[in-house]
Amino acid sequence: MPLGIWMLVELENRFPQPQTLPANTVGIIVLGGSFDFMTMEGRQMPAYNLAGGRFLEFIAFTKKYPHLKRVFSGGGRDLPTIHGQKMGEADIAKMIFSDLGYDTQGMIFEGTSRTTLENATKTKEIVQPKPGEKWVLMTSAFHLPRAVGLFRKAGFDVLPYPVDYHTSGQYDPLFFLGLRDGLLSLHYATREWLSLIQNYLYGRSDEIFPGIN
Repeated sequence: MPLGIWMLVELENRFPQPQTLPANTVGIIVLGGSFDFMTMEGRQMPAYNLAGGRFLEFIAFTKKYPHLKRVFSGGGRDLPTIHGQKMGEADIAKMIFSDLGYDTQGMIFEGTSRTTLENATKTKEIVQPKPGEKWVLMTSAFHLPRAVGLFRKAGFDVLPYPVDYHTSGQYDPLFFLGLRDGLLSLHYATREWLSLIQNYLYGRSDEIFPGIN
């Protein structure tokens, strides 16, 4: 059934992708969550999961806006052992950036967070955003509403920048029929919707379903 896809569509359609940046935009934060730890440890090479697009989109975006401060935020749980060394997402990101020839000089890596909430709080500790500063927040479109609520609560004035889409954005009841896609979509969508409610009830976010300010 298409229920899971519809739930994802609502999440992915929440924020349009900005075509221009406000003049007070000072930096961009990209969230981790792009790597498949189990596959990486087994294969001893980079492997991406459903959220892999956010990592690649970050590279393209920062080449378009090279003047912005750059922040990668991600540590992860159950860290894989790669070439005999335990590596978190920030370590893996540095390795892949180097392999791609991407210049990380001056870039900030927050590598201890294990959740989106910790992405927000730990990045704030490092970056110390100032009043009047706008920060681009880049993550997968279905994950963005939850991330925006947490980062706003932490004290960031964020410009939501959705990437890594997984739906067409339409509520077509026929096109999406399929057991595998339906169950997978339901899994990811349910996690996001329940987390949105939980964050609001626990005071981690001031909005149940964050939108454009």
